[in-house]
Amino acid sequence: MAVKFEALARMTGHNGAVYALCNGRKANFVLSGSADSMVAEWHLESGQVQPFAIRMEHTIYSLCPIPERQLLLIGTAQGNVHVIDLVEKKEVRNLSFHRQGIFDLIWSPRQQHFLAFSGDGSFTVWDVNDFSLIRQLHLCEGKLRQAAFSPDQSQLAVVGGDGVIRVFSSIDFQRIAEINGHERSVNAVAWHPTKPLLLSGGYDAHLRFWDTSQGFQPVNAIPAHNFAIYAIAFHPDASLLATASRDKTVKIWETQEFKVLQRLDSKVGGHINSVNRLTWSLDGRFLVSTGDDRSLIVWQKSS
Repeated sequence: MAVKFEALARMTGHNGAVYALCNGRKANFVLSGSADSMVAEWHLESGQVQPFAIRMEHTIYSLCPIPERQLLLIGTAQGNVHVIDLVEKKEVRNLSFHRQGIFDLIWSPRQQHFLAFSGDGSFTVWDVNDFSLIRQLHLCEGKLRQAAFSPDQSQLAVVGGDGVIRVFSSIDFQRIAEINGHERSVNAVAWHPTKPLLLSGGYDAHLRFWDTSQGFQPVNAIPAHNFAIYAIAFHPDASLLATASRDKTVKIWETQEFKVLQRLDSKVGGHINSVNRLTWSLDGRFLVSTGDDRSLIVWQKSS
């Protein structure tokens, strides 16, 4: 399978490391959040920043759009979740509950809930209609780094600093599985869109595979990077996988045998510091990466 990605644009403007990334208000736009406390919007094809910005008081660790409600959730280092009305361009709620940073935010259209995952070792579930707290679950003493819903949204996988992968029912949050996944921290998690597989990436630089149809038994472990893995992102059609690492690289994988197709590093216009987040454009034409070098890079498959 011959695949080659090239750097289409390097988008700069943040004055701090870029920790948060999500799709923007329109197709082929993305939103980024940074240690400079700013949220910015970018047009992927032109590489230009848009006349839209939100200033917070603290470092931004996570972003989550709720398109159906035209809302944006912003998680900060102080443990707050700010709810932004994208039509009115104003804050409608400031949810101050957690004691430490919000490292991930995810939205459940099925349940009409959003979830916040914190450095205090707990996650909270919130009602999008009135922004009331539904429940809190404390899982560990380490940071909760990332979470993901299964393709049918029936299950939730949560990973964090204690090296454990926890799987819950997304209906009642009863625990389904607890997996000792990695040495030290587990930083990234993703469900395969079409196969019974859960993927995790950790401080140990390994990409690990778990069979969801066989009680999350281990299937494979690949030494994927030289340092910690921070992001795992499937292409919308599930034909490709991208991973990002503290080793300053992004890797592109095919998803039949999970072989590396391309390494995107500084030699091909990539990042010069840790790569923190990845997202594919909704139409799958672009891959966007962010990093400690304060930049966003747009990658496009060459014809």
